[in-house]
Amino acid sequence: MGGHANDVAAQWLKGVGLAFVVPARPLDPILLAWDLGPGETSVIAEASHQTEAVAVLDDWAARRCAQSLGLRCTGTLGVLLMAKRRGLIAEVMPLVSQLQQSGLFLGDRLVQDVRPAAGE
Repeated sequence: MGGHANDVAAQWLKGVGLAFVVPARPLDPILLAWDLGPGETSVIAEASHQTEAVAVLDDWAARRCAQSLGLRCTGTLGVLLMAKRRGLIAEVMPLVSQLQQSGLFLGDRLVQDVRPAAGE
């Protein structure tokens, strides 16, 4: 994960003790044409090689790209909702607040929509 000092998600994962290292795959020219950031590009490239993968993408353009390539995707908040449904976390909203305090931009409407979906 190293080398991404300004990557909020990478810093948050590092802070909670999680690290993911995946060897880089060759990039499809169609994917490169979307001109996404290196993180989004890597996630989509990896997901395109995994039949059951769900790409976790918060960037709107990256989600459109993934969907245009036939990939399933969700966002960070979708992952938190899934974790709560599976009993892995007790509450979603405190983690949403932590993510926002760490610098992850989450639109007000999106956060408002997550609260009832989380039952909080």
